[in-house]
Parts: sequence; C-alpha cells; structure tokens
Amino acid sequence: MKTRKWLMIAAMGLMLTACQEKKQPYNIIVKKEQTPKPTKTLAIGDYVQKYHVEWLGKDYTITVAAKADSTLDKVSDGTRKYYDNRIALTIDREDGTQFLHREFTKNDFSAHVDAGYLDNSALVGIVYDKIDGDNLTFAVSVGSPDKSSDDYVPLLIKIGRTGSVSVSKDTRLDTSSADEAADEVF
Repeated sequence: MKTRKWLMIAAMGLMLTACQEKKQPYNIIVKKEQTPKPTKTLAIGDYVQKYHVEWLGKDYTITVAAKADSTLDKVSDGTRKYYDNRIALTIDREDGTQFLHREFTKNDFSAHVDAGYLDNSALVGIVYDKIDGDNLTFAVSVGSPDKSSDDYVPLLIKIGRTGSVSVSKDTRLDTSSADEAADEVF
C-alpha cells in the first residue's frame, strides 16, 4: 500500500507539472522605424583663383572668386542638396584700378542651357582660358553640383577690350593642340 501511495503521489505530481501552462515571455519585439536623417546642404564653391596676364600690351590681374550662395535656389544631384555658386570675375589694371567687376550666377547662362537642365544644375566654375585677339576668354561650366560628376555644359565668356561681355557655347573638343598648349596657364 505504501508503494501505491507513492506511485499515486508521483503520478499526481507528473500530471500537475504536465498540465501546467508554459510561461510566455512578455517581450514584444518591434522594429524601430528609421527616420531619414536630415542632410546638411553642401557647398560646392568657395575658391579664389588669381591670374597675371599681359593683354593689349599691359599687365592685368584676373581674380575669379566662387562662393556658395545661400540666397540662390538650392540644387540637387538626386540624393544631396547643394548651395548654388555666385562667381565674381574681377580684372584689375597694373595701377590697381578696376577694369571690370561682374558677378555671375547660372541664370546668366540661361540663353545657352536648356531650362530643364538649368533647374537641376549649378554654376560649377569659371576659369581663365586664353587671350584670343583683343578678347580675354574664360571657360564656364554649368552642370551637376557633385564634384565627382563630369556632367556639365561647357560655355565661353569673352571679355572685349572695352569691357563688353559675350557668352557662347564652347564647341571645342577637350583636347589641345601644341599652339593652344602655349597659351595655357598652369
């Protein structure tokens, strides 16, 4: 009888533990929504270049100063936003007097760049190119604000001896001959 009693107690213990509900953890796992981080608007300009040239028998100093301008419309390369540039072109005579000072934005070149392309591009840069007769010639780039991109529209600015400014598309290839290499400034 004693064995039956112990067997009954063991069987009852097994039944109680077998019928007991398993404890469920109360941890609820929810994935946190990733909010897009606001990216800082980038600047693509902020440089100053100086050139010393002899033009029309006199010495001139050319200064090209690019500055990212927060007052202009921002442009995007599809992923990041950039401030557009305002570029000042100054030509000083050797006596220190100013021959020309003009500020350019991409809108100054709207007659030579398609409107759809102009909306998503920036004034990337202006650099001194060469002396062409009575004109100072500058290369202009209006294009993608991404520095690693080579997407741009090449333009030319010609400054005449009277200070006249003309803009045209640059139809030259991106190579130079031996004659042009002599005119280049490094």
